[in-house]
Amino acid sequence: MSTVIITKENFNSIVGENQLVILDFWASWCGPCLQFAPTYEEASEKHTDVVFGKINTEEEEELAAFFN
Repeated sequence: MSTVIITKENFNSIVGENQLVILDFWASWCGPCLQFAPTYEEASEKHTDVVFGKINTEEEEELAAFFN
């Protein structure tokens, strides 16, 4: 399974409907985030029993703030 884009609109349903969800908070200006992205995507394809979600902190400021 590929990574899933998490928004405040789909957060509750994705987290509530899946047993294990791993979240990656990232930003387009963050070098380490961009370097980690291929590894995260590869892990999501290898472990199809886990949901790998990505939260863009620039677009989802409310979710980012909630998780500090």
